[in-house]
Amino acid sequence: MSAVRFHQVSKQYGDTVAVREVSFDIPPGTLVTLLGPSGCGKTTTLRMLAGLELPTSGSILIAGKDVTRLAAHERDVAMVFQSYALFPHLRVVDNVRYGLDVLGRDGAEAKAGAALKTVGLAGLESRWPNELSGGQQQRVALARALVLEPKVLLFDEPLSNLDARLRRRMREEIRELQQRLGFTAVYVTHDQDEALSISDRIIVMDKSVVVQEGTPRELYETPKTRFVADFMGESNIVEAQVKSGRIELGKLSLPTTRADGPVQLAIRPHAIQLAPGNDATVQRATYLGDHLEYDVESPLGRLFVVSHALSAPLKAGDKVSVTLQPEAGGVVIL
Repeated sequence: MSAVRFHQVSKQYGDTVAVREVSFDIPPGTLVTLLGPSGCGKTTTLRMLAGLELPTSGSILIAGKDVTRLAAHERDVAMVFQSYALFPHLRVVDNVRYGLDVLGRDGAEAKAGAALKTVGLAGLESRWPNELSGGQQQRVALARALVLEPKVLLFDEPLSNLDARLRRRMREEIRELQQRLGFTAVYVTHDQDEALSISDRIIVMDKSVVVQEGTPRELYETPKTRFVADFMGESNIVEAQVKSGRIELGKLSLPTTRADGPVQLAIRPHAIQLAPGNDATVQRATYLGDHLEYDVESPLGRLFVVSHALSAPLKAGDKVSVTLQPEAGGVVIL
């Protein structure tokens, strides 16, 4: 049985379609990310799962139960919000036990203390929210959701208010906690790195529909559309021709089983190798510590290249030749 099932779910606001006939299944005990650009429908999809929005059509099931028309408090889900949504007038432990008190459950104090220990905040029970760092406030919000023991835990861009280093640490902690406790989670983000690093599966949305879903590796290495190739990390999209079992890209040629005709290739920056030559020119070179990034004007068009060869960096104006390394898993036929 799926922990969550969406079947042909749509949401309209007047003449505007926010979500169009979305269907997917989420297995129990997995972390699935809804990923896409702003306005793609991912947050509306999460809010419909939470019961904060009702679908215009379609059905939503949680653990086999149809919850399509149920109110939020009847769904056995909990949400960690982007803004944390902590009560400033309540101490940490009271924030965490709030939902238990509202539901009239016994042992709220002990359960809240255990949840705070789980997220690494034991000893901070008496603090006020404004006495905590951003990362600590996010942990309190997570503990408040976990203490309810929901069937599904929802995350609405929970790390977007944190700085880059803390965001990385918190996403690692959320993933470790999800795997250790085995809860089902649905996570919304527009950050591809975040989605790739924490997800069992990713559902990519664009323009109100699901365009592809799969494991992080499947989506990165075998995107089905130009949008997915371009959105899941950096890609160079180039036009090519298939002739007699080979893909012809100017002077470059790669084997293929595709039929003859025009194709598009998504070439990842790491699959491009630069060497001394005369057929391309470095337009921009950027040093980023552990790697270099280049913009190169070539016969294939303008290419974005990532290189870890730090000992002999190129500079703007250098003449180079371009070769591809398809064995690196970075050349995909769309």
